[in-house]
Amino acid sequence: MKLKHNLILLIALIVFASVILLFENPFENKAKKTRGKASPLFPGLKIEQVKKIVVKKGNTTTTLEKRDHLWYLLDKEDYPADPTIIEGVLKKIKDFKKINLASRKKDKHSLFEVKEGIGIEVSLYGSEKKELARFLMGKNGPDFLSTYIRKADADDVYLYDDYLRADFDKQKNNWRDKTILAFNPNEVATLTISKVKEKETIVLLKDTQGNWQLEEPISSLAENPAIEKILTTLGSLKAADLADEEKEIKDSGLDDPTYQITVKLKDNRKNTLMIGNKKEKGQYYAKNDEKKYLFLLDLNTVESLVPKIKDLQKTKTESGEKKPQEKTEAPSPPSPGRR
Repeated sequence: MKLKHNLILLIALIVFASVILLFENPFENKAKKTRGKASPLFPGLKIEQVKKIVVKKGNTTTTLEKRDHLWYLLDKEDYPADPTIIEGVLKKIKDFKKINLASRKKDKHSLFEVKEGIGIEVSLYGSEKKELARFLMGKNGPDFLSTYIRKADADDVYLYDDYLRADFDKQKNNWRDKTILAFNPNEVATLTISKVKEKETIVLLKDTQGNWQLEEPISSLAENPAIEKILTTLGSLKAADLADEEKEIKDSGLDDPTYQITVKLKDNRKNTLMIGNKKEKGQYYAKNDEKKYLFLLDLNTVESLVPKIKDLQKTKTESGEKKPQEKTEAPSPPSPGRR
């Protein structure tokens, strides 16, 4: 009986401890406090002072440079880099802490793959080529969600609790800015969708009440949510990938596009997206008329941007009337010789 009583108490204690761990999470709180008190790996590093990032992996070097507040990937031709990616990378480096020390011994560098020539070396430079920070990123930690890092001029190796390879070990295309269009959807006054090969053009105008009106090929009220969905996609449109302009421009079909979509903003500025031929894997060639870069869009994205006219018409007008039919030309009058 006493054994049974002790077993019940033990089970109750385990349940109580589990509840405390679940809701209070003392270990996580302790880790946060420890991280907050830990010294930064690069004290005094200021993100706004960084003008260049160099990532070396084996014989491959990727260089990113800031010019007039914009980042560029230096390659055969300087290409705009994705500012969101750059900001994320710099923030992580600034947040590196001297915590989770794995080793102080130089002879352990090879084991953790943070030795020069083995690990991925990342360097940050300021103005006049001044080195602001340099570290080596090694292999993943035991949980595969952490990474060993070492400050280049120190022997100490730390286990950083994040998978850093996703941020630094990138193909050059993945550093590039894949933005095709960028505008405020609420500032659009006119939307024109031309299905060139189908010889159909859809024209939509926004009235003074904020409602969308179909002007061509029919006259009708439009479904605001359907139009807003298209404009939201267009307003921050990013490519699935970049095409090789030198090799693929001839096959792109952009000299005679399949679709052409133009938005006119309230201040009369225009943004035009041209969509050309479909290539393998269901992707379409695409181009912004103001950019020289050749992009690739997924099939699903293209289909969402070129809806059928029936999907844009308002189901019923405010008076309850049915949707109007498409405009048709009036029949020609009979010739004088016909009855």
